[in-house]
Amino acid sequence: MLVRRYFLTLGLFVVPASSLAISLAIAIAVPSMAKAQIESTSENSVNPTSVLLLNRGQSSTIAIDTGRYTVRPKAEPRVTPVKKHSIKETPKEASKEMTKETSEETRDPVTVVVPNSQDSESSGAAIPAAQQIVVRCEEPSLPTATPSNPSASVAGETARRINVLDLSFAPGFLYNSSESSYAFRNYASSAPTLHVEANVWLSPTFSLHGAYTSTLSGHVNDSANGSRNVSATQEWFLAGIRTRKFFGSEKYTAALIFGVDYYDYQFRVPADAATRGGLHTSGVQLMLEAEIPANRTRSWIIGVTLAPKLKHTESATTVDFKSGGSVDANAVGLVIGSRIQLERNDSIFWRASHTVEKDLFSGAANVADPHTGTTPTGVAVLNSFTMLQIGYTWGN
Repeated sequence: MLVRRYFLTLGLFVVPASSLAISLAIAIAVPSMAKAQIESTSENSVNPTSVLLLNRGQSSTIAIDTGRYTVRPKAEPRVTPVKKHSIKETPKEASKEMTKETSEETRDPVTVVVPNSQDSESSGAAIPAAQQIVVRCEEPSLPTATPSNPSASVAGETARRINVLDLSFAPGFLYNSSESSYAFRNYASSAPTLHVEANVWLSPTFSLHGAYTSTLSGHVNDSANGSRNVSATQEWFLAGIRTRKFFGSEKYTAALIFGVDYYDYQFRVPADAATRGGLHTSGVQLMLEAEIPANRTRSWIIGVTLAPKLKHTESATTVDFKSGGSVDANAVGLVIGSRIQLERNDSIFWRASHTVEKDLFSGAANVADPHTGTTPTGVAVLNSFTMLQIGYTWGN
């Protein structure tokens, strides 16, 4: 009985001891297997250059190198790169695309942190400071619209060639010299003048032209000894057309003007004049004038006039003298001056002209010369006019 109790008691202690040994064996074996599996997996998948592995064995407070990486901001703005246009795109399509891109909201510069991988791999532990690259989103500049021909636009807006009406007013002074061997046609006269001129431009190159010039308070000698003077009025009237050609589209450019006019000249004296008579010359006159710019505001004017065939007559006063039978008359003139263009509507000018009219009579005069007492034959007259004018032109 005592022996049975001993074995029963020993069995109670043996059985728990064996169970405890098994449990301890299991507890030791399972973590070892798990650790081996984790180490094998880590060796295959973990990057050996990882900062955690490089700093293994150091303090946990410096496990991560804060000098190598920076914390990405929570909301990083996106950068939309500007689309580059291909060569095949037309300028019009490129302009539309640039206009669309500039309509987007302007973005602030974005800072991108780029690590220096070569230094990190070579040093192993110490990582130098990062390099920063700043990318700026700038608004592309749009091409400005420019006229295809800037000079043409200037000329179209400010040049006086677009005027429809040009009115000129010019006071001046005249010196008239009539040289002849016949006393009735030999004299000299001088007087102030007044000149008025108008051009109605039906187009920039064609106009209707009219001009009138008259002397003011003129006089002429009316005696053989020069003791008596009488009033004398000289008048010029022109009516015709003008055509012009511009040699460029600039505001101030060279121009050539051609005109055809009806020319009419009259010399009038009182009816009681003893040695002077009235004169009348008319016909067709051609003119050619060039305007040459000197700078942006001033231009030179030079021109010529020609009247190849004129009709010339003498009118009676107290004495009805005739210098001859038929007459051959013609005239030629030279003009020089300058114009200063203030605005499209305003300009001032000066002009000097010299015109010579040649009258050659055939046959004998009907009245004897009061100085010589003879009756000349084939009387020749050289009548010249020198005039200086300073005036103002208004255009609209």
